[in-house]
Amino acid sequence: MISDTASGHGFVFLCCLTAFGLLLAAMGRHQADWFGAKLPHRLTLTLRGAGFTMLFVAWLIAGLVLGFGYGTIVWCGWMTIAALILIAANINRDILLKWVKRR
Repeated sequence: MISDTASGHGFVFLCCLTAFGLLLAAMGRHQADWFGAKLPHRLTLTLRGAGFTMLFVAWLIAGLVLGFGYGTIVWCGWMTIAALILIAANINRDILLKWVKRR
């Protein structure tokens, strides 16, 4: 089990960031922007399910590492930060995609 508090915070943040990335990819209007076309319905449902599962995993890690009272508050904080990062990435999508294509 994860015993180090700092690594617990890192895992919670990464799980939240991954979850919101999956949920963003599961939205039809963003699929065309990021991938050039809408994804098949079955894949969209899989992405949505994986996103919510990752949010649950993040909450579970926070609860097991920090205690469920304090861990839930930490989880909400990391979810907020992860969501803001993905909102900023989605707003600046064109710049990010140009940068990725140059590499």
